[in-house]
Amino acid sequence: MRLSGTQDELWRQLVTPTIAADLALTEHVREKMEPYQYAALHNLTRQYDRGHILEIGGFLGRATLVMSLAAPRAKIVTLEPYLFEKLSSNTAGFKNVTILKSFSFHYLRKNRTIWDMVFVDGNHKRVEQDLPWFNRLRVGGLILFHDYTPDDAVRSRCPHVYAVVNDMGESLGRVPDVLVVDAEKIGMAGFYRRKGETLAL
Repeated sequence: MRLSGTQDELWRQLVTPTIAADLALTEHVREKMEPYQYAALHNLTRQYDRGHILEIGGFLGRATLVMSLAAPRAKIVTLEPYLFEKLSSNTAGFKNVTILKSFSFHYLRKNRTIWDMVFVDGNHKRVEQDLPWFNRLRVGGLILFHDYTPDDAVRSRCPHVYAVVNDMGESLGRVPDVLVVDAEKIGMAGFYRRKGETLAL
């Protein structure tokens, strides 16, 4: 998936009646992601229904709910060290979601799951600490980064994420497989793990 355009254009390309209905079920959780980004996340997550999905940085839980609805038979683990109670409350009743009060680098040390998808939206200033999760993906698994946004973007600047993801692409020798960027340069980027591929850390 590689798409660019205005937010409205991206929304029209990504939304379906099912996605629109699912997003409507999550509107009670107020977060900062743009509607087209939730639609992109839904599209990307549903390919891993029945899989294992890790979310780094659940915040208030809207993205968590979108992934749960997109892949209702998946097992989703969300890491949230700060807003654990609020996130747990917002996702109560979604039986395929487990909320853990943990930093990703702590969980990495003890977890041995091979993941199908990792959605990274945690501490943007320390995003390089989340790169080792790429090597915990199965072949065909996706690591997806939110806030892939350069320093000269109009708003929501996350130049460190942008730089780290670009460096990751250089290490892998390729551009992101997933790139969804709006006209304000706010984006999401990700890589599918290929056979025999390991990220040097």
